[in-house]
Amino acid sequence: MASTEIAVDTILIKEYGNEDANQHPFLHHLTAQAATAAANFKRQKRHRVSRECVLPSRRRSLGHIVSHAVALTFLPLRLGFKFLLCLWLDIYLPKTRHGQKPKPVVVFVTGGAWILGNFPQGTMSDMIKDVSEGISFVFNNIEEYGGDINRIYLMGQSAGAHIAACAVVKQAIKEAGGEKVSWCVSRIKAYFGLSGGYNLINLKDHFHSRGLHRSIFLSIMEGEQSLQRFSPEVVVQDPKIKDAVSLLPHFILFHGTADYSIPSDSCKTFAEVLERIGVKVETVLYKGKTHTDLFVQDPMRGGKDQLVEDLISIIHENDRDALARNPMARQRRRLVPELLLKLACTVSPF
Repeated sequence: MASTEIAVDTILIKEYGNEDANQHPFLHHLTAQAATAAANFKRQKRHRVSRECVLPSRRRSLGHIVSHAVALTFLPLRLGFKFLLCLWLDIYLPKTRHGQKPKPVVVFVTGGAWILGNFPQGTMSDMIKDVSEGISFVFNNIEEYGGDINRIYLMGQSAGAHIAACAVVKQAIKEAGGEKVSWCVSRIKAYFGLSGGYNLINLKDHFHSRGLHRSIFLSIMEGEQSLQRFSPEVVVQDPKIKDAVSLLPHFILFHGTADYSIPSDSCKTFAEVLERIGVKVETVLYKGKTHTDLFVQDPMRGGKDQLVEDLISIIHENDRDALARNPMARQRRRLVPELLLKLACTVSPF
């Protein structure tokens, strides 16, 4: 047992010593805990050696057992946390692409109330940075996968729509200011916002009433004072960034009229602001659709999916061959019985 404890203890000290704990509060907490556990273990080990020389049959103390358990626990915790810090980008490719002309590309940012999905232990700044790096990767590498660099679309759903919009606006400000950038927002063909919220100042109380506690929400958003800079609808109205606004791509906002997680008014007001400042914008409202209908239930129902049809008609607007092939595509089959979908709707927090 002693050799295992020493090995775990050494790994913890070595690995945490290579990390900058100040860069992340959670890591700082783990580092402090690991250091305490390691120090306690070493003290106990010295005392145990002297005691075992006199009383070799004495049973291990509860404190020693707990210390050993802590040491063993922190290793998988550390490895799991390091795994969570990795950035992931999944690429979905056509079955046959070799020898064909480059295909349009959709960069999709998932939602999840800024908590679920791909942004564990991060704040809003982290999320925007991660998304921007993902877009940069696509621009700089997608041609190798058969993608058309001149037809790259950015899409986000729910919180992902908000994060993607923030990333676009921030990149436009950088680009207009002459900063060195790894991708150009002016090269985004269009932005698709699905069920997004774009003014957090107006939405914070609504989110609280829906179960996203105000303190948690404000913590993710880096405090109430940061809500304005993380609200694209507010930021784009600043007259100081007129040059950046002129770089913004075509905005197309999709929303269900029965969305109770993020009301469709959020989409309408953002569209009104964009139109007023000269950004090309369209809204597509789906009558009676909830927050998750368009993204979860409808695809599971099979058959014709109106959102997918709308996206295809926009993306392939100038590609007659692709539009002609679409009606011949195999019908999507139903994945889940309607009864189960309706049951899921009654228990879903969204």
